[in-house]
Amino acid sequence: MRIKFITGLFFLLPFLGFSQGEFNKWYFGYFAGINFNTTPPSTLPASAMNTIHASVSVADSLGNLLFYSQGLSVYNRNHQIMPNGNGLLGDQNVQGVFSVKKPGENNLYYLFTINN
Repeated sequence: MRIKFITGLFFLLPFLGFSQGEFNKWYFGYFAGINFNTTPPSTLPASAMNTIHASVSVADSLGNLLFYSQGLSVYNRNHQIMPNGNGLLGDQNVQGVFSVKKPGENNLYYLFTINN
């Protein structure tokens, strides 16, 4: 009986968990954005980014926007280019930008760009 309970709980865990909100705001395309913190999802104020391919958006665990990029520039939550955030070597013709949180750090991210 105990094994069945533990097995059942294990299979229910994905349905009991909640998203952390780190990818709830998307900026992409021609100055477009979607907010998944609302039900139904809503549009976001126009971004400063204009791209047809690659983009990345990162929010904190509460869903508050931190930064976004198309691989050429990095923009903060106020849609301004961040310090040292211009002149990146990403290629907008490929999926050439992604971010990774630095292990053990809550506020530091690595931004990777790919140049074709």
